[in-house]
Amino acid sequence: MCAGIILKEGKHLHSIREIERHFNKDLSKYYDNHERCRIDLCTCQMDLESFMNEPEQKEKYYYEVGEYWER
Repeated sequence: MCAGIILKEGKHLHSIREIERHFNKDLSKYYDNHERCRIDLCTCQMDLESFMNEPEQKEKYYYEVGEYWER
């Protein structure tokens, strides 16, 4: 099962596109395979852990039970 991001208001970001839109960032540098990545599918196609460990996200989110949760 792929990790996602759960926001305070309860919205669950499941896909790369949803995460890119929410953070207003191009996450292509985290894609496992740039040519074959399907951003409307799950986050298993990217290194979500590296993105979420960047200082800006790390202070606002924590990882628990397979999901990243907004503080």
